[in-house]
Amino acid sequence: MEHASKMPAHRQQNKSRIAGLMLAGGRGARLGGIDKGLLDYAGLGLAEHVARRVAPQVGSLSISCNRNHQPYNALAEKYRANTTGPSLPLLVEDTALPQFSGPLAGLFSMLEVIRQSNLQARSNAIEWLFVCCCDNPRLPLNTVERLLHSLHHNEFNAAYPLVGRDHMRLCLLLEVNVALKTMQHWKDNSGHDYSVKNWLLSMSALAVPFPDSEMAINVNRKADLSALQNHSS
Repeated sequence: MEHASKMPAHRQQNKSRIAGLMLAGGRGARLGGIDKGLLDYAGLGLAEHVARRVAPQVGSLSISCNRNHQPYNALAEKYRANTTGPSLPLLVEDTALPQFSGPLAGLFSMLEVIRQSNLQARSNAIEWLFVCCCDNPRLPLNTVERLLHSLHHNEFNAAYPLVGRDHMRLCLLLEVNVALKTMQHWKDNSGHDYSVKNWLLSMSALAVPFPDSEMAINVNRKADLSALQNHSS
């Protein structure tokens, strides 16, 4: 059985300063338009598997979606119950960039939400944003801790897992203040470039080696879901 490793006491206090965002705003084009976050895997939707793993690692959990608002709102509310951070919206719609312009739209929209929250919170401002996709139901239970630990020991502003040669840039921990500055510069100067990879080049991002081969399991096609189910049986 997989267990989350105990976070050292000097970092436990920071959990309330970490906001979590699950990206579930895609078209599902490679799945024939199906909302993959709601696909059943082992009796639960893929997004719920992710939520139950992410929620204990962050101070609040929000979901970026463009459709199926009711089930995603219920899911975010269910897993928000035991979190400790500021009261952020359960759902975040892609308003910072054109709708369906990719994961950067959801990420930027969440950063805008955090900007407004921090202006009001002041003494309890959010320092970190953890972003993940709704299609990795085996996300390690200590992902945030490992990324945060790497950032504390290196001069970087963002970190994501590196599994073999796979740069998992959509499983990302960001320092909020730096991310907000680079976001504004990117929106002002990058035209219609909505690539997360290219945006991260404007930040100081660290690829953190993860030995977990299961981290690389993402469901983008029906064959991926079948492979995941077969792997579990």
